[in-house]
Amino acid sequence: EIMILELSKKLSEAERSSKTVKDLQNSLENCKFESQKKEQEQLETIRRQREEQSAAQEAALREQEEKQLEERKIEIAEKEVEKDLLSRHNGIATFLFNEFGKVSVDNLKRAFVEYLDLGLKMAEPGDVQDFYGETYSDFFEHMRDRRRTYKLFNQRVRYNYESNNRSYDRDYKIFKQVVENIETLTAVTDLKNLDAKQPYANWNTIVRFALYEKYNYLMPALHKHLGDLEWETLMKDNRALDDFVYVFCTMYTLIFQSNLNIV
Repeated sequence: EIMILELSKKLSEAERSSKTVKDLQNSLENCKFESQKKEQEQLETIRRQREEQSAAQEAALREQEEKQLEERKIEIAEKEVEKDLLSRHNGIATFLFNEFGKVSVDNLKRAFVEYLDLGLKMAEPGDVQDFYGETYSDFFEHMRDRRRTYKLFNQRVRYNYESNNRSYDRDYKIFKQVVENIETLTAVTDLKNLDAKQPYANWNTIVRFALYEKYNYLMPALHKHLGDLEWETLMKDNRALDDFVYVFCTMYTLIFQSNLNIV
């Protein structure tokens, strides 16, 4: 019996010892799992931080590239403006003189005299003013449809001449801003508005007359007095006529604004 008790005691101790080993093994496995979990979490945190840092760097780089692109656009725009100004050759007279000599400048003066003479006749009652009233809305109807033929005084057929497409497109955009309802547009009404002492209040009217006079009086006069080569070269290479509408409106304002103070 004593042996049996001893054996039972040793068996119990062995079982307890085995249980302890197993517990230790389980604890070790849990520690390994927790360690691996923490290591993965740390690696994920590092990966996320790197991604955020990379995204921030990419955003900063993209912002820098966009800034450089915008600066480049501004630089190109400034060069285009400079090129545009240089291409005007300091006016038609200088351009024609440099290209063709004094005779061309004399022809230019004759064209401008004719243009100014028509302006004086338009301001007085008579055949020219009546013709002006009849063809005013007709011109804008043709411009709306981009038809470049014009009714000129004492000419039975419509007059046409080759003009610069780029310049015409610029004026067409202006036309779209100042002409809404052509059917109600009359020279009589616009002339009354044009006589007002406050040009800034009738800016659309002034712009319409600038467009009308450019294509119905100034351009035909230039086309008539300049030679074919002079005209073709002027239309192709020179931009002096691009700002005619602006100059017309500015000069009208300076001349007729009653309370304008110029320092």
